Amino acid sequence: MGRVVFDLAQAGCRPSPNGAYELVVLALAVVAIGSLSNRTFLSKLLRRAFFGVAAAVSVVLAVLALAVHGKKDHCLFLKHAMDQGLTLVAEGRVANFVPMPFEGHQNERFSVADVQFEYSDYTKTPAFHNARSHGGPIREGINVRITYMPNPDLRSNDIVRLESFE
Repeated sequence: MGRVVFDLAQAGCRPSPNGAYELVVLALAVVAIGSLSNRTFLSKLLRRAFFGVAAAVSVVLAVLALAVHGKKDHCLFLKHAMDQGLTLVAEGRVANFVPMPFEGHQNERFSVADVQFEYSDYTKTPAFHNARSHGGPIREGINVRITYMPNPDLRSNDIVRLESFE
């Protein structure tokens, strides 16, 4: 039996924000705009600028909240696939290992039993994505068993369980 390095079934799917961030930013914008009661040209300009910045920040936070929510949905999907036995297994030696540089700019890649894997520490995913340059366990030639689920969106395979046999 190998040493379990990563197991999505043991990890929790983190809850996603529910829009509270956006409401707080909008409330702060309304209060700040209301406090600028002076009707001079400068105060109108400041109010418009502040409202514009607050609106832009709210949009960015809304997009981030949707991205995090999508990550949770993907996590639940992967856990369901594991529970239903829909995952696949690749077992053997790591070959064709290309590490991700510490700065990123390139994904870490390797294959096991002719199955390709690719990920980055900088990708938001519930699946395994710990690159060697940031302390990850994968390196050329080690024996592993990888349980994975094909991810057609990324044209890759999501690693849901990783065992090392060293």
